[in-house]
Amino acid sequence: MNEQMKQIGMMPLIPGEAYEIQLTKYHSCYLWKEGNGTWTAWRASWKREKNKDGGEGTLIPTPQKEKTMAENASFNYAFSRLKDYVVWFKGSRRK
Repeated sequence: MNEQMKQIGMMPLIPGEAYEIQLTKYHSCYLWKEGNGTWTAWRASWKREKNKDGGEGTLIPTPQKEKTMAENASFNYAFSRLKDYVVWFKGSRRK
């Protein structure tokens, strides 16, 4: 399991239970093991408040957008959904 995570760049938050990959400064994906043994994959994006002078301000602590990609799913399904998104996201950023 940990090897699959490393292949796409995910870092363990709690090995075997929680993982994160930061795609950009403001975009991250997560894979969590739920208490019932199922897995949830979700992604989130944050934004910064603008300063009065137009510069970057402080990071808003609550995600601006969240999307659940898989919920109460097997590890293979949740990981597959997350991996597909990561591959798509990284590919779309190159264009």
